[in-house]
Amino acid sequence: KKKQTNQKTINTSMESHVLRLSDAPLRFTPVQKATAVFFDDANRQLFTVKEKDQGLMEVTVATLGSPNVLSFGLPFKGQVTSMKFSPDKRVLAIQNSLRTVQFINMDDRKDYSQSCRSKSSPHLHGFHWTSHTDVVFVTNQGMELYQVQPEKRSVRYMKSYSISVNWLVYSPEDKLLLVSTTPQANSLHAFAFGQKSSITRLSKVEVELPATYNQLGQKLQEKDVALVNIYGQLYLLVIRGGHKTKAERAEICLWAVTSGGMMKAYILQMEVSGRFAVNVVDNLIIIHHQTSETSMIFDLRNHVDRIVIPVIPALSIAPFRLDDKLCELYSSSWIVFQPNIIIDAKLGALWTLGLNLTPITRMMPDKAMLVNFLLRRSGSRDVTLDVLRAAVEPSTHAPLSVISAMFDQLNRACADHEASQGSGSQAHHGALVITQSDMYKCVFSALDDKVEDSDRSLKYRFIVAVLVEYIRSLNQHKMEVQHYMYELVINLLVKNSRFHELHQFLQYHVVNDSKHVACQLLSLEGVYPPAFQLALDMLKRLNNANDDIFDVLLSKGRLLPALRFARSLGGDAVNSLSAHRFLDAAYAANDNTLFHTVFKFFEERNRQLRKNPKFLPGEDCDRFVRYYQRLFGTSDA
Repeated sequence: KKKQTNQKTINTSMESHVLRLSDAPLRFTPVQKATAVFFDDANRQLFTVKEKDQGLMEVTVATLGSPNVLSFGLPFKGQVTSMKFSPDKRVLAIQNSLRTVQFINMDDRKDYSQSCRSKSSPHLHGFHWTSHTDVVFVTNQGMELYQVQPEKRSVRYMKSYSISVNWLVYSPEDKLLLVSTTPQANSLHAFAFGQKSSITRLSKVEVELPATYNQLGQKLQEKDVALVNIYGQLYLLVIRGGHKTKAERAEICLWAVTSGGMMKAYILQMEVSGRFAVNVVDNLIIIHHQTSETSMIFDLRNHVDRIVIPVIPALSIAPFRLDDKLCELYSSSWIVFQPNIIIDAKLGALWTLGLNLTPITRMMPDKAMLVNFLLRRSGSRDVTLDVLRAAVEPSTHAPLSVISAMFDQLNRACADHEASQGSGSQAHHGALVITQSDMYKCVFSALDDKVEDSDRSLKYRFIVAVLVEYIRSLNQHKMEVQHYMYELVINLLVKNSRFHELHQFLQYHVVNDSKHVACQLLSLEGVYPPAFQLALDMLKRLNNANDDIFDVLLSKGRLLPALRFARSLGGDAVNSLSAHRFLDAAYAANDNTLFHTVFKFFEERNRQLRKNPKFLPGEDCDRFVRYYQRLFGTSDA
């Protein structure tokens, strides 16, 4: 029972935390004397290597997101320091010495190797696959590109660059290699790998280090540098300062990596010093601070003059229970990989870092900023709609100015999305779009039902104001207002007997003219008779609804206004009228005077059109001619 209570407490705590570790971590044998663990961020694979007797080693490969685990044995040829499959998984590359990489064809287990070309005692910092067949070696003396030929069981030298290297960082997604040079390791050179073994050298970045680095003999370290992809843009991220002295606050600088080089873009301001680690989750930069055991969340879209501050106060990752024990969070045995990988080598667990948006809605007081933030997050539709519903709730609503700003955020995102769709641009990376249909069904439709009768006179005004504000925002962003939004406003006004306001809304085009709106007005004639004329006037203003006007007038038995309207449109409109339809309606009205007037109208129409008052056989008017003659004697037709 105590165990169940503890688990319930953990689950409740997790629901209140913004950052959380994945529920089902990838488990592996913890690092021990005879067990080594390697993570390949390109293929998202974790290798566990165990030394066995008789010169063998057992390799287990687990792939993130896949239940399949691959196990095989290999001859032990030295201490393994790195292990990676080629992107097509055909070749396994193993670094087991300071200058040599061993290659193994997985289909037949045949092996071959390649050593660094330099003869002057190079040290191999690492290697990376840049394509299915190309692999780059990075040594302390430069970089060497090779082409692996599995069929020939050989490796072909392609090209090399000579440059003194302290350490390297590689982005497999962008195929960009960053190497550090100079004694303080603060000169960073970037190389981009392309098709057909091409390499493009980008302009270097000189990272300005704090004065304390010189005083303490510090260098820029590999763990303080990352290549991160945010909103579709690759950035070089560097943590500056704050390692040794508590008085010195750390800051994070970001350079945008482009084909033309690297340009300084943003500075993330932090008020702490100590050891940091970086993840990226849903285009948010997560900075883990080991000393305080908290994480800071930065959104590059929330900046002032390129200075970025955390979107909410620093907070801890949700507690996690592994093997019935609480894990130590922010442990010294944690290792992070981009974008969102956290590995605890001591516990033998690999997690992905995730985001829980619901608690953030209570932490950001600026609701317009909150909506803007949520629109940029994946899977945020329900949370965003919850925030909007709460903002327009009649009994606890936000100020109308705040609601207006929230609507503007929504519709700006919609307009940007439509523009990017039309231009084929990819600038609208993953942004959520809340459509008019979403707002109608999930936010506005139920508003009136929540108003108590005692509050109706006051609350309905607020609801109308909210709907009008949403329509204003749609118009401001040049988005066509759907007819059901107008219908909602009209129904609300009629339900509360605000007919004078309805007149004003139509007069000042708060409600725009449309056939849908005109039809709705026609349906309201029973409760508000002037609605018929309002609808008719609207149809006339549309200039493309003449047939609808005739249908409306005929359905109401208003034949003479229909004929006068046709005459006002000109000869073509009169000539195209169906004599049979009008005469049939006049006959059904059982009004001899009306029938005489309509009959004579079409006789005159025929005379002007064909110089003959008679109806054509195809007009099917013979019975009406006979009826006229029976009532009034002979006729010209």
